[in-house]
Amino acid sequence: MTYFNDEHLTQRGGWYVGVAHGFPSTNNGLEATNNQIKNTGTLGNKLPLGEFFTSMRKITEDWSLDTNPESVNFIQFATSPTLHIRVLSEAYDFAKTREKTVKTRSVKKNVVQNFIPSTSMWPLYVLFV
Repeated sequence: MTYFNDEHLTQRGGWYVGVAHGFPSTNNGLEATNNQIKNTGTLGNKLPLGEFFTSMRKITEDWSLDTNPESVNFIQFATSPTLHIRVLSEAYDFAKTREKTVKTRSVKKNVVQNFIPSTSMWPLYVLFV
């Protein structure tokens, strides 16, 4: 336990998913866009630079038309997240039990790490943090 604490928490405290608060922990959105380019624009083929630019121009024009409110094929993008009542209820329940489940550790001045246990049967003790 001491080795893990020294190696992975004290020396390298930023190795886990979620360390960059406020930023996505995956690049799924970027990969989805890349997939659309491959499927509709290049058809998965490597193109010469001139053909690639022509293909990208067509994709950009099509996407621009799709997001034009006056277009027949208008696609409305979400400008705020959709939160369902179930998710809000679970968040509220979690917030009520936060004192019992979340353990914190001060790393530096004004930097606090939060540790949330998994849903397994093993509790998270302050000693582990």
